Amino acid sequence: MKKNLNSDIDGAARQFPGGVTFLDEKSVTRLGEPVPHHLVVKVPVGYRHLLHIKSCLLKAYPDRYPVAIFKVQTQRKSSFGGWCPIYALHHCRSLLSPGYLSLPPLRDHSLSELICVMDRLRGKHGCPWDREQTHLSLRPYLVEEAYEVVGAIEKGDMGSLQEELGDLLLQVVFHARIAMGEKHFSFYNIVHTLITKLVRRHPHVFGSQRFFSIREVKKEWDQIKKEERGEKLSGVAGTMHIDPALPALMQALKIQENASHVGFDWKSIEGPLEKVKEERDELMHAYRGGDRDRIEEELGDLLFAMVNVSRFMGVNPELALMAATKKFADRFAGIEEKAKEKGGGVADFDLNQLDCWWKEIKKKTKKAQGRQES
Repeated sequence: MKKNLNSDIDGAARQFPGGVTFLDEKSVTRLGEPVPHHLVVKVPVGYRHLLHIKSCLLKAYPDRYPVAIFKVQTQRKSSFGGWCPIYALHHCRSLLSPGYLSLPPLRDHSLSELICVMDRLRGKHGCPWDREQTHLSLRPYLVEEAYEVVGAIEKGDMGSLQEELGDLLLQVVFHARIAMGEKHFSFYNIVHTLITKLVRRHPHVFGSQRFFSIREVKKEWDQIKKEERGEKLSGVAGTMHIDPALPALMQALKIQENASHVGFDWKSIEGPLEKVKEERDELMHAYRGGDRDRIEEELGDLLFAMVNVSRFMGVNPELALMAATKKFADRFAGIEEKAKEKGGGVADFDLNQLDCWWKEIKKKTKKAQGRQES
């Protein structure tokens, strides 16, 4: 048997000069990802064996991936039995006798191919919409795709996360292609800059420095970032440096974190909580006075104080607000459904009825999440 197996491998190697992996029913069990060249699998007689091999192949290859079927006629001769997608292998009558399955190399859809696709979209005979886009026009799509990635993570939906990460990657490639057309930089310049920065900011991994805690790593990271910007390691200008394009809640969080790093911070959460009460009172005083500018100022102070509370609690305020907004939207959609069941719309019912439905939906949601109402 060993002699025959070696003969099979030698013959396959001659047939596929690009390389071949030869597996039998036992070794195919360990297949977890596509092989980089041809794959040949020996199939023994028996429907149960075929189902097992099919199951193993589906763990590594797409369900519609084409498989060439070869039937063994004699010890030295086999015949081609046609092509079949992996998911339908158990229907192939030709595999009721001993044979082989041959899978061609799985095509690698690389970044280079993605860049070529974008080149064509932006080219002379490409898509009119893609060709007219600029860095400025693409801004809303970039933000939208980033938030959709966060949404997929929050839902724990790995299928959506894969798709949304691809959409986000498209934005990076899109901007790189625009920049290259304007002779500023290319995608490969982006990658080179990123790799250089990662290596420089991790001297404890790529250099001789050694850190033993996350706090030490973060402190070194922040210092290197400041040196990269040419800033002094102390002073208001350096501490308060943030990207003005960040959402307001993220700007507030970043500034508070920077101030904390240089020692300007409350000693406990009681300080931020007391500040929230103070800012709330000042907002109500401004509201009663009717001064719109003062109201806006005091409301901003209250929001800033709330961000500080979230920072002390280890909660990202942007994500917390996103979750609260989604929760409200989901519950309101439940109210709309209740109104529809009664033959009307939300506006057709009084506030007492709507509030009753709201509480009912809230109770159901909390019960489903395994929480008790306070």
